[in-house]
Amino acid sequence: MMTEARSAWLFDFGAGLRAVTSGQHMAEYLRAPQAVEIPLAPVHACGVLVWRQQWVPLIDITRLVSHGHEKSDGKSRDAIVLAYRETPQSPLRYGALTLAAAPREIEVSNGLACDLPITPAFWSVFAASCITYENQPVPILRVRNIFTQRYATSFPVALPDPYPNARD
Repeated sequence: MMTEARSAWLFDFGAGLRAVTSGQHMAEYLRAPQAVEIPLAPVHACGVLVWRQQWVPLIDITRLVSHGHEKSDGKSRDAIVLAYRETPQSPLRYGALTLAAAPREIEVSNGLACDLPITPAFWSVFAASCITYENQPVPILRVRNIFTQRYATSFPVALPDPYPNARD
């Protein structure tokens, strides 16, 4: 039985992390956006972007793997603004993810399905399923899970301490 190929967008976050999502989540690709830093934000939160006259959180998924201890290479990173709904009846909301490279449109099908990688552990919350692309597992994002508190609290492992230098 043949499976129908569909279009998806491949994201390269850097540090060997990649994921895909459908075009319905794509809002806009931004080249080297300027983020407004938020004091005492978790290490994976780069701040917020002012995008189309609204505040949009900017998340760096690679910081979840490195616990925020990676060294910046000094290069500005691009970002992808993604649309999601908390529930089917909710209004559209937006969040942004940093990218190491421009997104690429690829063809996917059910025949590419594979198991989610065990590590990093956050894929079990952030991804709906997984495909094999270029001989590597590539999770399919559950966009709302990345940006909503309801899912962040169900994270399977402890997130890095956002205040490692704070005194008691």
